[in-house]
Amino acid sequence: MGTIWFAIWCILTVFQPPNLVTAEEPVCVPGFQSDQLTFSVMRIYLTQGTVLGKVGFSDCTDRTRFLFDTSDKRFVVKTDGVLMVKRPVFLHEGHHDFFIHSWDSQGRKLTIPVSVSMNAADAQVPVLQFPEPGEGLKRRKRDWVIPPLNVPENQRGTYPLKVAQIRSNEDKARKLFYSISGPGADLPPVDRFIMDKQTGNLYVTQPLDREETASYTFLAHAVADGAGQAEDPMEIIVNVIDQNDNKPYFTVEYNANVAEATAIDTEVVKVEAKDDDEPDNLNSDIRYRILNQDPPLPTDHMFEINPVTGSIRVTGRGLDREKYPQYTLTVQAADMAGEGLFAQGKVILTVTDGSSNAPESGSNVEPNTARVFPDVFFTENNRGPYPIKLIEIRSDEHQKQNLHYSISGPGADQPPVALFTMDRDTGSLYVTQPVDREEAAHYKLQVHAVAESGDHQEVLSVTVKVIDQNDNKPVFTQNTFEGQVAENSVKGSEVIKVEATDADEPDNANSDIRYSILSQDPQLPSDNMFEINSVTGAIRVAGTGLDREKYPQYTLTVQAADMEGEGLSGQAQVILKVVESQ
Repeated sequence: MGTIWFAIWCILTVFQPPNLVTAEEPVCVPGFQSDQLTFSVMRIYLTQGTVLGKVGFSDCTDRTRFLFDTSDKRFVVKTDGVLMVKRPVFLHEGHHDFFIHSWDSQGRKLTIPVSVSMNAADAQVPVLQFPEPGEGLKRRKRDWVIPPLNVPENQRGTYPLKVAQIRSNEDKARKLFYSISGPGADLPPVDRFIMDKQTGNLYVTQPLDREETASYTFLAHAVADGAGQAEDPMEIIVNVIDQNDNKPYFTVEYNANVAEATAIDTEVVKVEAKDDDEPDNLNSDIRYRILNQDPPLPTDHMFEINPVTGSIRVTGRGLDREKYPQYTLTVQAADMAGEGLFAQGKVILTVTDGSSNAPESGSNVEPNTARVFPDVFFTENNRGPYPIKLIEIRSDEHQKQNLHYSISGPGADQPPVALFTMDRDTGSLYVTQPVDREEAAHYKLQVHAVAESGDHQEVLSVTVKVIDQNDNKPVFTQNTFEGQVAENSVKGSEVIKVEATDADEPDNANSDIRYSILSQDPQLPSDNMFEINSVTGAIRVAGTGLDREKYPQYTLTVQAADMEGEGLSGQAQVILKVVESQ
């Protein structure tokens, strides 16, 4: 009986009517081929041009190339989906997170989170071998057998950090002990580098600073147990790789004259910014541009600047001393060939009669002879070395008789005492230590000139103004903002407004804040239910599908970044409770 039933089952299975067999065709959904992208790297320092991997994307058409955008401009995605490093990246925390955007055939923006991280299991360090017999230190120096080690400055992590391993072929036959000697090892700065005598592992014990020491050269030794030296000492060179941790800065405010009859393309003044990062390096490669011309008359491009040299030339017609007696240009200097950190400076151009044009600036003017001297500008947090000469002040009487100079006022003989000093004989004014603009924006000093004969005494005045640096990050007025949003809120409805403040100089790029939403939890029914006005901080409804029962609360992580969104940043939480329709 069992055999009969089995035969009947087989017949029914094989001869099913065609309409009972269904074959569902896959439905194409535009977007990225995964919910999140993770790329593993073996080094913490990513050089320009490094290929990280490929981004999978489809818009359900026959297209194979797409436009991509990244939230971090140091990374770029080619139209074929290849993700590359556009500018050098240092993974301070061992990883870095950002977003990649693309658009489907309907123009809808799609976003995917990306994480680039160093896989500790795959992390590699160089292994340096002692030269074979007959290839000792002299030949190594000539043929460059042992390449230098490269260690990024300001590297974060748990110290000591392994940077290399030293090995000798002799350790296959007998027990060896390894050590290092020289500057950075047993000489100052002592113990900056240490070595495990058993394994030959070389460690750096603390973050390095290229501006302090650009390279270290020391010797590695291999000694056989009980038998003395097993190898000739091997020279180790450690180059400290520069990071873009210093922004450009102008040391003076520039002043120049421009005659009404000045011809087009005539140079009127040349500005120069400095950068303390490594010379002849992308991190100190400065580009200039004019951000603003005041007044913008008779045209808003009366002047242009050479982006490489900083030379400012006349490009517009209509210079008129009576109508527009003075122009103020806001000039920007940005490192990384114009794409990195930046600073701003002022150029004041005074329109004069005639055709003569004698440019002058705070860096090349002759010694002043007026009772009130032009303001002196000095950048806060300057690394030195100190003391730094600011200006040389002389009285008209100096050419006639010997004078002795001294200063008084806040920063001189009043707190903070001795911040500024003056050379008694030359009238040279010095600053003795770093200054902080948030502590004092300027110092007004009295300069006393007294003749040796005692028949002349004069008081001069000079003000030292402190140029702001971006050393304060934005701070939200609250750690957590709370608000409500009704279920029936329409797109564009303002829900709440956040605010952050910055202690840097007001009306300056260092305190020019931009807001953004970093994350939304939950990301349902879409991950862009809300948007924020980057300037005002107003948060509005941007999506549909608010549902109090399904998603009773949203938590947004918002960011405030200064320097128009490109500088230091702070974060806060925004909690939005979904309430019944109003």
